[in-house]
Amino acid sequence: MIIKFFLLAISFVILIVLVSFFDKFSSDPELYFLTFGTVLGQVLFPIWFFQGVEKMKYITIINIVTKTLFAIAIFIFVKQASDYYLVPLLTSLGAILAGGYSLYLIYKKFNIKFSVQKFNVVTSHLKGGVHLFLTSALSNLLTSSGTIILSFVSNNTIVGYYSASEKLFRAIVGLFTPVTQALYPISCTKVNQENLAKPYIKKIFTIVGGIALILSLIVALLSKPIVNLIYGIEFINYSYVLAVMMIWLFFGVINNIIGIQYLTAMRKDKVYTYSFVAAASATVILNIILIPHFMIDGILFSMIFGEILLTLSMLGLIFRLKL
Repeated sequence: MIIKFFLLAISFVILIVLVSFFDKFSSDPELYFLTFGTVLGQVLFPIWFFQGVEKMKYITIINIVTKTLFAIAIFIFVKQASDYYLVPLLTSLGAILAGGYSLYLIYKKFNIKFSVQKFNVVTSHLKGGVHLFLTSALSNLLTSSGTIILSFVSNNTIVGYYSASEKLFRAIVGLFTPVTQALYPISCTKVNQENLAKPYIKKIFTIVGGIALILSLIVALLSKPIVNLIYGIEFINYSYVLAVMMIWLFFGVINNIIGIQYLTAMRKDKVYTYSFVAAASATVILNIILIPHFMIDGILFSMIFGEILLTLSMLGLIFRLKL
């Protein structure tokens, strides 16, 4: 928790710098600060504990209950355009409540108490998780880089169309998050047993990958009615964005199976990190080159190229190193 709060402080300082010195962010500083509450909620939420004791049901239940309650609150309290600030406020409150209640739960139900650790203990844990942290940080940076670059080279309307499609995409990706989180502790056990590793990975590859493929095809085929239903007819010309993003979704799920459920679970996270850094670097370079010329299409091509490159890179290293 100490490490998480340290990183939270660094993130908050970066946010202050952005809203203080960059015009793109200084127009609505309150919006960014209110949204930052979701970061605090993520810091508080002890997902590491529930995964460690294989009680992932608490993750699902707490998230579903709090997100549903505060989504309902948004529909109740947001009445007009001027109430826009209530959306990040209520979303942040939901995340903080989920995190705070989870800490209370593990204290009461599992008798887990927190204590201040020595500096050398903190640094050892930080070093031990550096590869996974780097991958996670790069993933978040990579995901947001396209939108950030697009905001500098286009207008708010184009960014709005892309952001709307990305929100739908993230909602669909979110369906797989509880599944992959629940699988990870099991994967850590299975892949470190030689006779179980490959059959297990093949099984989740077939089941989870198959579900991702079917869902991707359904959403891609129904992208127009989905976008029309949620955003209205004025967004219909950009429904193709959601359809193309389904390629991104499919390879993202496959990469989670290979990179997290297999490589990271068997303590070969360096292989995953090296592959991810290479793919992320290529994606950012493509974003910088393509977005000024092709706008949204540039982001789509770059992200899909990066996901496929990551898949091929990891598979290549797995076969080369005989993992």
